Amino acid sequence: MLIKTWPSIISAAGLQVEVMPGFESRSHGELPDVVSIVWHHDASPPGPSATADYFVGAWDTASAQIWVDTNGKWWFIGCGQAWHAGATAPGMPTNQNSVGIETDHTINEAWPDALLSSLQKGTAALFKAMAVTAGTNLFFHKQIAIPAGRKVDPDGLEINQQRALVDGLIGGIAAVTPTTIGAGAPVSASPDVFKQGVLNYLYFGQGIDKLSQLYRGDLAPVNDQQLINTVQAIVTASLRSFMSGPDGSFIAFFPDYFGIYGGENNYKLTLEDIELVDFKIDVNDDELATDVFVTGQLPDPTGVTPIAEAQWINSNGVVNIRQGSAMALILGDEFADKSNFDPDAFYARFGLRPLKAQYQSVSSHLLEYLQALTLFQRKWAAQYRTQVSFTFMPELYPGMRILIKSHNVTVFVEEVVHTGSFETGFQTTATISSPAAVNGGGIKGMAVGKV
Repeated sequence: MLIKTWPSIISAAGLQVEVMPGFESRSHGELPDVVSIVWHHDASPPGPSATADYFVGAWDTASAQIWVDTNGKWWFIGCGQAWHAGATAPGMPTNQNSVGIETDHTINEAWPDALLSSLQKGTAALFKAMAVTAGTNLFFHKQIAIPAGRKVDPDGLEINQQRALVDGLIGGIAAVTPTTIGAGAPVSASPDVFKQGVLNYLYFGQGIDKLSQLYRGDLAPVNDQQLINTVQAIVTASLRSFMSGPDGSFIAFFPDYFGIYGGENNYKLTLEDIELVDFKIDVNDDELATDVFVTGQLPDPTGVTPIAEAQWINSNGVVNIRQGSAMALILGDEFADKSNFDPDAFYARFGLRPLKAQYQSVSSHLLEYLQALTLFQRKWAAQYRTQVSFTFMPELYPGMRILIKSHNVTVFVEEVVHTGSFETGFQTTATISSPAAVNGGGIKGMAVGKV
């Protein structure tokens, strides 16, 4: 039965897989190699609640072959017929020719991004392996069950939309040679899967410009854009920076501007006064933003789709000076209470200074907030402009933080340029940002970092 190879297919698509003990022998009868797939929801309480053990225990009563949890992990329960469908309408899939996929979801519960995107991508990978489409082989339990209205799962999804989304992903799924995986055997993902499918994952098959299909020959690239634009959007959406390595390799990294996330694992260079040519701090509130608002936007090949009002209303990307947790992260725990930092007094002095930003390819509410928090931190730090000149530093590179030891101030290195010759001497210049005080140094109000 082809379903015995499905764990390897899902793994090769870059998704997490767990094969439950007894998977290969758990069956109520043979299945054909080409089957329909029926999506369900398990009606468990909202949030992470059910477990794969439940479906193992329910195998002889009512269980599907597969369960996808809140985090998008695929759990394989059984490899033969399962009693997941119940009574179905004439012409619709049955237990004898379909595979059921349960999901950790219930009525009126928002679909977690990780779950839904994994469900779509994994289903696309299975359809590609069977050489069929979602348009012909994807069904919902509520669609096939009789009498009509007996089932409502999966709640909150529309079948034609999901079929289109899954079919749009199929082209970006890497072709694989499936292998049978025994119960409990380890499963690993191909390292190239993300690179091969990233654009299709982002665009969900909806970014097709019909005009581009008309262009042929030398005119074919008329609607294209440089790949670097897409790379930059993806990197920015994931809160990373990128640069070219000395050997020309592409390097993307998370810039820990203030050293508050990585702790002792941060890359830091400590400089003494003797190594400094000049160091000064200028204070200017022109860069200040008291309220930062961020919303995401899925890629739009036309570049003309406006941000809908509903996106701002539903956005989690809101950070302002009234949020004690955000201010404590910037200025230290002692500023989290009003006795040390009074937002009302701050507004009265500096006024409301809102800043709105939109990020392509950001569809997660968590990423919206993290983007807003990072932007808020950087705008605050930009009030304290630093200039550092130093002697030749070949060990300095972007992404590092410099600790000015005698002043207890750190700065983040954005760009490094080494120049000079044996005749005129060598020097290093760097573009720096995000000054932060450590160990009680710096100026009052400056962001607090960690060393």
